[in-house]
Amino acid sequence: MRFLRLNIGVVRGIIGQKRFISSTLKKRRNQTPIDEPVKYSTSKAKTWDSINSFTSETSRTQPTSQPFIVAISTFIFLIYFILIREENELDKKVSKPLEENVPNIKEMTLKHQILQYEQMGLDTRELREALRKEIELKKAAKIN
Repeated sequence: MRFLRLNIGVVRGIIGQKRFISSTLKKRRNQTPIDEPVKYSTSKAKTWDSINSFTSETSRTQPTSQPFIVAISTFIFLIYFILIREENELDKKVSKPLEENVPNIKEMTLKHQILQYEQMGLDTRELREALRKEIELKKAAKIN
């Protein structure tokens, strides 16, 4: 039954579109073609906004209270999120240094920077030295 109601709505929409198209074609047939140029300053094009081509007048109207409601809701959300809410495990995990969450991040970053510097033709001695020290620190940490 629900499917049937939906199809009836679709059919009504299609019929309405056909009526609209046929009425606009009739209007165009009744108009006489103009051989002379149309003055822009006296035509409707002078006052036409491009937004009118994409939306209807009713879709652009909004309640006068909408900006206030949105501002108050945003303000209340920020008060809750910044002041009232307690810190949870995800907050603690995100606030940790990146080296604790991603293993080998320094080494990977240094290798990537060395590649970028080589592509740009820049000196990579300092980066290679930092990479060597990082590898030595890891080896020393594994031994201990």
